[in-house]
Amino acid sequence: MNRVTVFFLSVAAPLLALVLAWLGWLTRRANLLGWFLLVLGLGFALGVIVRYWILHNPYWFPRSGGDFKAEEKGDRSFWLIVPGLGLPLFLAPLEYLLLPALLPRSPTVQFTGAGLLV
Repeated sequence: MNRVTVFFLSVAAPLLALVLAWLGWLTRRANLLGWFLLVLGLGFALGVIVRYWILHNPYWFPRSGGDFKAEEKGDRSFWLIVPGLGLPLFLAPLEYLLLPALLPRSPTVQFTGAGLLV
């Protein structure tokens, strides 16, 4: 992996996960999704810490101990997939905090939304 990808996976992604956990914390009282985002964000950030900092096992090295057999060169799909997966997670609590409700924020609507998310 190149340095930008390694930096993103080891530093930027855990920081974004902590921001996601913070957004979950802000919405946890009135929004079922807030607890999910809190647990997801903390779990990802702690997973990176455990995997790399405690076990001293960088996840960007091959597991076999040898070299990568083939590495994609010039592929930008990673940088298209990351925002596509991350934006819905970040936009949901921001929408909840900043915009007026279009649907009633009842437990039924929240459980339905959580079911669709799962």
